[in-house]
Amino acid sequence: ASTQKLLTALEVIEEGALDEEITISFMDAIEPPTKVGLLPGSRHKKIDLLGSMLVASANDAASALASNGKNSRSTFLKNMNALARRLGARNSHFVNAHGLDDPAQYSTARDSAIIAYHAYRSPLIRHFSAQQFWTFPYGDGEMMVLENTNDLLWNWPPYFNGLKGGFTFSGGKCLIASAKHNGSEI
Repeated sequence: ASTQKLLTALEVIEEGALDEEITISFMDAIEPPTKVGLLPGSRHKKIDLLGSMLVASANDAASALASNGKNSRSTFLKNMNALARRLGARNSHFVNAHGLDDPAQYSTARDSAIIAYHAYRSPLIRHFSAQQFWTFPYGDGEMMVLENTNDLLWNWPPYFNGLKGGFTFSGGKCLIASAKHNGSEI
């Protein structure tokens, strides 16, 4: 499910050029069901799309990031799978950037934990995944306040500080959570 967006984020960060503006395609814009409402032909910075993907689980943003990765979407996904293997997640195969169900896509709880371990060490991923709210700039002066889909961020006392939840019919309810308390991080 959307917990896979942590690996997508790691690949986007590894490719770099986060301040680069990319163009949204029609196919990216119609990606269901969670979206930030990207319009075909609009241009957005990769960093802003990364934030909307991690905070609000925006599938249109994840799709756009993959479409505009180095060379092509297929190269981005190939690199994403290679990154997963390099990190030690060897029982997974990803065919999209957002985690929606696909018969050819699979992962394990162990691989998800391995990916989360590395994602938590990224200050940028940790920053976005800890935000209860984040403002997405549409580029025309309009802004949209996005709410984090991880309900644990609203627990009190505020021990939880990320990372990502998700749901698909095949995967069910999925959660990769992180917390910090008295100097210990879990």
